[in-house]
Amino acid sequence: IAFSEDQLHEARVFPGGCFMVATLSEFDSRPGPVRDALVRNRRGWLGLLERQAAVAQAAGDVPPWPAAEMLAFEIDALLAAANVSRNLGDDDGPLAFARALIALRLGDAPPPLERRIGAGRGRATRSTRRRAGAPGQCP
Repeated sequence: IAFSEDQLHEARVFPGGCFMVATLSEFDSRPGPVRDALVRNRRGWLGLLERQAAVAQAAGDVPPWPAAEMLAFEIDALLAAANVSRNLGDDDGPLAFARALIALRLGDAPPPLERRIGAGRGRATRSTRRRAGAPGQCP
């Protein structure tokens, strides 16, 4: 949870949210060096998530199922969805939803959700207020 929590912060490094999430959808079907670089970066990111999931599973910190590869895919999907939803709605609520869903998947009790997505604009709820991550992190 701590690893994915670092990715879910309300401070935006880039005005449009996560650069990688925004760029992937633009270049996923365009052959060339930009797409090639994105593919390498994405493989590295998913590999990192998978390795972290496997370590946590081996230590007994998270359930052994689903497999680490599937868990990495699911966490990445939640992080990307939170980024897109936050940007489209100008609302930090999706970060809280992703945080709660990741906690559920990892076998932890989710943080309390204080409001629904779209119920408020701009400011985060108490459950979404966290320290800002390092530059370059997403969403």
